[in-house]
Amino acid sequence: MRKIAFTITNTMKTLIYLSLILSILMFMYETYVIRGVIYTLGIFLVWLVFFLKILRRSTSSEKQTPITKIEVRLSRLSYFLILLILILPVFFPLLTQYALTVLNQKNNEEVALAISGLISPSLNDTEKARVIFDYVHSTMKNTYFSDVSIPLIGSIGLYHSDRYGFFVCWRIDNYTFANMLWHERCGACREYAMLFMKLAEYSNLTVRMIYDLGEDHSWDEVLLDGQWIVVDPSAGMFNVSPLVYEDQWGKVLSYIYAIYPNGSKVDVTSRYTTTAMMNIIVINKHKEPIPGIKVYVISHNYFKEGRFAGLACITNRNGRCTIKLGGGAYTFVAKSNDHIPLYGVSYVVLEGNKIYHKNIIVNRNIFHISLPLWIQIVIKGVIGISIWLCLIILNEIQRSL
Repeated sequence: MRKIAFTITNTMKTLIYLSLILSILMFMYETYVIRGVIYTLGIFLVWLVFFLKILRRSTSSEKQTPITKIEVRLSRLSYFLILLILILPVFFPLLTQYALTVLNQKNNEEVALAISGLISPSLNDTEKARVIFDYVHSTMKNTYFSDVSIPLIGSIGLYHSDRYGFFVCWRIDNYTFANMLWHERCGACREYAMLFMKLAEYSNLTVRMIYDLGEDHSWDEVLLDGQWIVVDPSAGMFNVSPLVYEDQWGKVLSYIYAIYPNGSKVDVTSRYTTTAMMNIIVINKHKEPIPGIKVYVISHNYFKEGRFAGLACITNRNGRCTIKLGGGAYTFVAKSNDHIPLYGVSYVVLEGNKIYHKNIIVNRNIFHISLPLWIQIVIKGVIGISIWLCLIILNEIQRSL
């Protein structure tokens, strides 16, 4: 047991300051380290109970001692917890990657054997695609329609829906680990599409996964009789028109691209919507063209606050780049790779089958600093340690009053 002794003057005023600091740290901790509601709620309840105890004692006591001596005793367990919080942001992604790799390889042969039993050799390609579609659509638990969604840690969350009850789901966002979905059998449209493509790949079908990041949806296409057909396992749609998302769902699509099992990528936006051409020139305040600036497309077609559409271009030596995408509302964000980057934004509304020209003025912007990864990890560790130290100190203060 190690002891740290210090003196606090004006106890209640100090507690108010500590509470404000703790609130800021909790916000930063939830935002940058955990991103889990359950953790934030837990820390909030701990602080609420503590605050109520302080309030009760302060109202019941006639005299407040202006000077309080505090002895903070840190046990080995406390040191271990602090160390754990320090290393967790560093090693948790690595541990998750390792676990996914091991489990994915373990499931590889099992999935191949299971799909051979699911698909009869006598089936043609269309029948194979239909069997796989029915299997994925009927066996997956869809987290999108959950009335309860609580992040636990990383990409693992607790969900509830009337159809499935409570269940824990490990969301998979990388096709490399798609074999995991054979056992997880849960997720939203992305996981449905990944599992379909993995099973279709095992069945020797020509398949590709379709991404619509700006409007938050994913599905598949299968090549049958020389034509790509739309297969949407999460929505239960097989061999529908590519225009279904705009004509029936009422979506305004921004940028659609396909990824094959080998990782190659191709733009398929024109299959799903009419496109507009956007010619962009990035300049500085002196109206000089700036080369090497990356321009990101943020779509407001589905999310009012905007979401990255998965499309970007880099300006040439004349400060120009060209983007082709569907109609709708967009923000174009121009940013250099410097630590203190050149930064500029421009909001536009586009219509299909038209050509547009836009200048984006960039300036140095300290509020969009790009920090190296190791610095981000250090910041996460410091925030985590600060949270635990504050909780330990506040607990000792409460005991001494």
